[in-house]
Amino acid sequence: MLALLGDQLVDIVKKVVAGDSVEKRIITEETTFTKEQAIEALPDRAY
Repeated sequence: MLALLGDQLVDIVKKVVAGDSVEKRIITEETTFTKEQAIEALPDRAY
């Protein structure tokens, strides 16, 4: 999952380095799966 959060992390780091303020708490969009859903979704996942 971490691989899918990389773009969001890079954007936040760039803001911090530039001196911009960022939210103290950042909510990420994550998904949970049942075993059956995971088997079905696996071929289309980005990792």
